[in-house]
Formats: sequence, structure tokens, C-alpha cells
Amino acid sequence: MAQTKKLSNGLIAGIAVVIVIVVLVAILHHTSSPATASTTANPAVNSSIPMHNQSATIKATTTISVTSSIIQQNQSTTTNHTTASPISVIANITVGLGPYFATYDSGNGYIYVPDPGSDTISVISGTSVVSNVTVTAGYSVLRSATYDSGNGYVYVPDPGSNTTVSVISGTSVVGNVTVGYSPLFATYDPGNGYIYVPDQGSNTVSVISGTSVVGTIAVGSNPYSATYDSGNGYIYVTNYGSNTVSVISGTSVVGNVTVGYSPLSATYDSGNGYIYVTNYGSNTVSVISGTSVVGNVTVGYFPQFATYDSGNGYIYVTNYGSGTVSVISGTSVVGNVTVTVGYSVLRYATYDPGNGYVYVPNQYSGQVAVISGTSVVGTVTDKSSPESATYDPGNGYVYVVNLNPGHFGTIFVLGS
Repeated sequence: MAQTKKLSNGLIAGIAVVIVIVVLVAILHHTSSPATASTTANPAVNSSIPMHNQSATIKATTTISVTSSIIQQNQSTTTNHTTASPISVIANITVGLGPYFATYDSGNGYIYVPDPGSDTISVISGTSVVSNVTVTAGYSVLRSATYDSGNGYVYVPDPGSNTTVSVISGTSVVGNVTVGYSPLFATYDPGNGYIYVPDQGSNTVSVISGTSVVGTIAVGSNPYSATYDSGNGYIYVTNYGSNTVSVISGTSVVGNVTVGYSPLSATYDSGNGYIYVTNYGSNTVSVISGTSVVGNVTVGYFPQFATYDSGNGYIYVTNYGSGTVSVISGTSVVGNVTVTVGYSVLRYATYDPGNGYVYVPNQYSGQVAVISGTSVVGTVTDKSSPESATYDPGNGYVYVVNLNPGHFGTIFVLGS
């Protein structure tokens, strides 16, 4: 009897152990299933990323969505910034051979695009070419055009012809002005109505009124570009070969300012009245007030051109050799924006006051980086060779010129 009772107690104990095991298995299964389901349901989690980095990665993916040729900002409320309208490529326009830097004519609303490979200027209205204006016969190296708001003319220097500036009214050439050798990037002075043309091959600046030269000014070696300062009425000419900037008033030089090596371009900041000079050979930007240098700012490799953002007061400098854009406030760098990883060719950017963005074409990658403040907020891809960008305040479009040397070029038009 005692033995039977002992066996019965053992059987009961064994059954209890089995029950405990079953319960434990059920509990373990119940607690592990939701975690698995949660991970599977969240496609933003990357199993190859360490867990402590996943939250940052997931957050980053919700900031902006970029497709092949569309920028679309997420309606996130993590910041107080107003969400801009999506930006997309709304048109592709075929122009002449090897197009370069475009110019906007506020009088007729046209965009003028020099085509050096075909000796023409493509004239665009909206998203259509309305004319191809032949400006020179034979070899030409058309690089830029400058609009004169006083007489409505567009001036096109041609360094390939050595001494010619073509003058266009609407879609017709109304004059060819003989200047110095290898005329390059000109500028308009609305104060006196003159056009100032740097003559790189003769170390002079030709001053044009209408279709006539009214003055020839000796400057430094290899003058490259000119910029107007509306605050003091001076013209600043970068002398690439002598590391100076010639300051001109009317038809006279009033100062020669020593800057860094190989000054390429100058940009006026209407907010503080400074002139910013990109020194291609010394990786700096010289800041000029009047006829004196008030600062030298170190930037990226081989700085090209600078763009002023009137919304935030920043100067954006494209660094050809480092794939970055240096953002300057006053005489200090407040940001270095990486616009691409690897090799890049950054030259001409533009500011869009409509949405506050700065557009930076990268010829090598076939992309245009879109910057807000000190951050890239998107990239537009068109798989071509974007060289420069120009804003049209009439329709709010940004015209991106694709260089394509030796081939018919294209302009892709960005808009909301």
C-alpha cells in the first residue's frame, strides 16, 4: 500500500514537471513573436546596420524623398521650416553645340544660351526655342552673355574671334563691336549704362555704350571677369595673371587690390557691401570693401564662382576640386556642404529667391544638388553634363545648361 502511494506521488510530480515545461514554452513563444512581427513590419530597419544606428537611419529616410528627376520634401513636423513645393524637370530643350552659361533678359523674358560649337545663341521663351541667332562665322568660343537693362541689348563676347562682342536685340544682331583680344565675362553698370568687357589677351577692359567703345582701360594681367558694386558704383575686375583686382570708376582705375593666387571671379554682397573674390590658385576667397581687403577666407580646392543668397545673406562658393560648396557669412565659413562623393566638376551655381534654394550643377555626376542653408535637401538627376544654372524670375524656372562638348546640348528646366 505504501509502495502504491509512493508511485502515485511520483507520477503526480512527473506530470507537474511536464506542465511547467509546457507553460514555459508557451510563455517564451508568446514574448518572442511580437518582436519578430514588429521587425518584419518595419521595412526601414536595415538588418546590416548595428541597432544603435538604426533609429538615426530610419529618421533620415523620412526627411526627403528623391527620385530620378524629382525632389519631393516630406511633410515632416520635426522642424518649423515651411515645406516647399516639389521640384522636378518639367522640360528638356535641345539647343546648339556645346552650350555654356545662360543669361536672363528681364525686358522680353527670354533666356539667351551661347552655343560655341555652332556659333549661335539659342533664345528660349518658357520651354521652347524661339530663335537661333548666328553671332559669328567660323571658330568661336562663346562663354557668356550680359543683359543691359537700359537699352534692352544682350552683349555676347567671343574670345574665339579675338576682338568681337556681338550685340543682340530680341532675336537679331544689331551690331558687332571691336574690342581687345579674347574678350570674356562682361558686366553691366546700371549707374552709367556702360558694359565692361575684360580683354584677357590685351590686359584691358573695353567700355561699351550702345554699340560703340567709349573707353579702353589698362588693368592687370589676364583680366577674366568683371562685377558691379551697386553700393559704391565701382567695377571690380579680376586679373587672373597678376593676382590683383582692378577697381574702376567710370573709365578710370581708382585702385588695384592684391588678393590670392589666380583670382577667377568676383561677387557682390548687397547685404554687407563686400566683394568676394575666388582665388583659384590659393584655395581662398578674398573679401574686399571699397579698395581694401578686409578678410581672407580658406575654402575648398580650386574655388570657381560664388553666388549670393539674399535670403540668408550667405555666399556660396563652388570648389571645383573638392566636391564641396563653402558657405560664407561675412568673413567666416559657416558650412562646407558636400554635394557629391568622389570626383566632381562644380562651377556655376544660382540662387532661386522664390524657394530660397541654391542650385549647384555637377558636370561629372550629371546631377544638380539643391542646397538650403548649409544642407543638401535634394538632388536632381538628368544623366547629362550640367555646367551652369540660371534663374528666371519671370516664370520661376531654373534653366540648367548641359555642356556636352561637340554635341547638341540640352537645357533641362526645373520648376514646381
